[in-house]
Amino acid sequence: MYSVKVHEFEGCECNSVCPCVFSSDTTFGNCRGITVFVFTEGRYGSTVLKNVPCVVVITGTGRNMEASFGAWSGVLYVPDAATSAEREAVTALTRIMLGDAFATLDQRSAPIQITRRGDVHNLTVGTVARLRIHGLKGQNGQPTRILNAPSPLAYPVMWCALSDVDRYDDGTTSWSFTGRNGFYADFDLSSTR
Repeated sequence: MYSVKVHEFEGCECNSVCPCVFSSDTTFGNCRGITVFVFTEGRYGSTVLKNVPCVVVITGTGRNMEASFGAWSGVLYVPDAATSAEREAVTALTRIMLGDAFATLDQRSAPIQITRRGDVHNLTVGTVARLRIHGLKGQNGQPTRILNAPSPLAYPVMWCALSDVDRYDDGTTSWSFTGRNGFYADFDLSSTR
C-alpha cells in the first residue's frame, strides 16, 4: 500500500511549450531531458517518505513519446543519502508512475541536491546533471499553466517553465540546453484498497 504527495519538475529538449503534452511529435525528433520527483510526504508500505527525491534522465524516446511508449531509454538516479528502504520505495513508486515507458532504465546512486524558491527549481545530480528552470510568465506576470492537456503522459495541472540550464553528461550520453521547455506539477499517488 502506498499514498504519497509528489512534486515534479522537468526540463527537456523540446522548444516551449513542449508538443508532447498535446500528443504531437517532439520538436527535434527525440526527447532527452531530466525529470525530478520529490516525494514530499506519505508512505510506501511502512516506509515514511518526507522530501525524498529521485531523478529520471530520459536519454531517448523517438519522434512521438506516446507512439514510442515502451521503447524509451534512460537512467534512474536514487539519492545516495537515502536509506535502503527509501531507495526501494522511490524505485518502486517511479516504476508505478512511469509504467512500461522504458525498454531500458538503468539505476544508479548519486548525491542529489534540490532547491526551490517559488517557480525557480534547481537540481544537481553529482557531477553528471544540472537543471534549473523558472516559470514561464504570462501577461499578468504569473507562471502560465496548462489544464487538462490531452496526452495521457501529462498531469491534470502543469505549470510551464523555461530552462536556464539543462545539462547532462555521464560519459556516454551528453547534452546542454538553455531556453528550452520545462514544467512543474504537484499530484497525489496512492494504491487502491
